[in-house]
Amino acid sequence: MPKLPTDSGCKPSPPTHDKNMRRQFIAGTAWMAGLRWGLKLLGFISTLIVARLLAPQDYGLVSMAVMASAFVEVWLDFGVRQALIHNQDATREDYDTAWSLRIIQGVCITLVLVAGSGAIAEFFNEPRLVVLLWLVAGGIILTSLSNIGIVNFQKEMNFRREFMLEIISKVISATVTISLAIWLRNYWALAIGIFAKHLSYFLLSYALHSYRPRWSLAKFRELWSFSQWMLISNVGTQFAGHSDRFIVGKLAAANGLGIYTVALELSQMATNELANPIAKTLLPMMAQVKNDSKMLLMIFLKVMGSTNTLTIPAGIGLALVAKPFILAILGEKWLEAVPYVQIFAIYGLVSLAFAGSNTVFIATGRVRLLSGLLWLEGLFLIVFSLIGFAWLGMLGIAFARLATSLIYAVIVYFSLARHIQLTAKGIFLQFWRPLLSSGAMAFMLWIIPVDTLDTPLLVLTCSVLLGGMSYTVSAYILWQLSGRPDGLEQIAATSLQHLYNSARIRMRGP
Repeated sequence: MPKLPTDSGCKPSPPTHDKNMRRQFIAGTAWMAGLRWGLKLLGFISTLIVARLLAPQDYGLVSMAVMASAFVEVWLDFGVRQALIHNQDATREDYDTAWSLRIIQGVCITLVLVAGSGAIAEFFNEPRLVVLLWLVAGGIILTSLSNIGIVNFQKEMNFRREFMLEIISKVISATVTISLAIWLRNYWALAIGIFAKHLSYFLLSYALHSYRPRWSLAKFRELWSFSQWMLISNVGTQFAGHSDRFIVGKLAAANGLGIYTVALELSQMATNELANPIAKTLLPMMAQVKNDSKMLLMIFLKVMGSTNTLTIPAGIGLALVAKPFILAILGEKWLEAVPYVQIFAIYGLVSLAFAGSNTVFIATGRVRLLSGLLWLEGLFLIVFSLIGFAWLGMLGIAFARLATSLIYAVIVYFSLARHIQLTAKGIFLQFWRPLLSSGAMAFMLWIIPVDTLDTPLLVLTCSVLLGGMSYTVSAYILWQLSGRPDGLEQIAATSLQHLYNSARIRMRGP
C-alpha cells in the first residue's frame, strides 16, 4: 500500500545510492512506458475504428470544445500536483489544501465555460459547441473532485497503481466511444467518451487510494508561493501547445481543424509517448537531488541520450512512411493529413531534443524561468502561425510549429548551459549515434523499393520491419565502436542477456 499523508508529514525515503536510483528510474520508466503505450494502443484502436465511422469535421468540432475548456482551465490551474511532489515534507494540511484548491478551480472553470459557451461558439462559428462545452465542463468538475492522494503514486514512484488508474479509465472511455460511434455516427460519440473517462477516473481515484481528503485552506499561502509560477508556466504551456490550433479552428473551420489535430496527435505517438514516461519518472528523482548540480547534469544527459535513442528514429521513420500509414490506418478520406504528419513527425523529435529540461527547472525551483520560456515559445508560435497561414495556408501553420520548436530548443540549451553547465560536447555525445543510425535506416528504406508492394498495410508493415531492423543493427554497431557507454543500449543489452541466461537455465532443467 502506498504511504498516506499524515499530520506528521508524508516524507519519502532519503536519496538512495546511485544504483538504487537507477533501478527505481528504470522500473518507474518501464511502468510509465507501459502505461503510455497501453493508453496509446487503446486510443489508436479507438481512432482506427471511430475515424472510419466519423468525418474529420466531427473530430474538429470536439477538438474546439476541448481546446476552449483547456484554455479556460489553464488560467485556473494552480499546479498543486507539482507543488506536492516538489515538497518532500508535505503534510496532511498540504494535501487537503491542494484538494480544496482544485475544487475551487473546477467550479470556476465550469462557471466560465457555461457562461461563455455562446461567445465561444460564435468565435468558431459553430452553434453546436454550446451543449458540448456544458458536457466538457461537467467532466472537469469530476476531475477536480478526484482523490488528491493519488499524487503519492508518482511522488513515491509507485507507478503500478497509476498504471491501473489510467488504463482502466481509458478502457471505459474507448469502449463508450466506439459503441456510441457505431450507434450514433456523429461527434457525440467522442464527447460522451471523454466525459466517461472523467467519471471513471474520479471513481477509481477513491477506489485505488484510501486517503480521504477534507476541506481546508490552511496551507494556501505556502502552496501559492510555488504554484503562482506554475500557473503562469501552465498558461505559457497552453499558448505554446494550442495557439496554432485556435488559429486553424478560426480560419479553416471544423474540417481543417480535424485533419490538423488528428495528424498532430498521430505524429506525437511516435515521439511523445516514448519520451513522456521518462519525463514523468524524472520529476520525483530530480526533486531528491535538486541541490546537486553535477548529479542533475548527469541524470539529464542520461535521460537526453535515452530519449533521443528512441525519438529520433521514431520521428524520421514516421515521416518516411506517412502516406502508407495514413492510408492503412485511417483510409483515403484522411489522405490530406499526410504532409501534416510528415512535418509534425520532425517537429516531435525536435521538441523532445531536450526532454527533461522542464523537469530540471521545476525540480530546482526555477519555475519563473520556465514560465518565461514557455510564454516566449507561445508568442513565437502565434506570430509564425499567422505568417505561415498568410504564406501557405494551413500547411504554413504546421511549418510554424516546426520553426518555433527549433528556436525554442536553442533557447533552452543556453538556459541549461547557464544553470547546470550543459555543454555542446555533452549534447553531441547524446545525439550522434541515433542520428547516424537513423540515416542508415532512411538509406535502407530508400534503396529497397517497399513502396511498390500491393497494399498500404503491406508497405507500412515491411517499412517498419526493415527500418526498425536497420536502425537497431546500426545503433548496436555504433554503440560497440564507441566503447559501450552507459545508456539505453546498455540497459537493453543487459536485459536481453538476462533473458537469454534465464532461458538457458530453464532449458537445462533442475
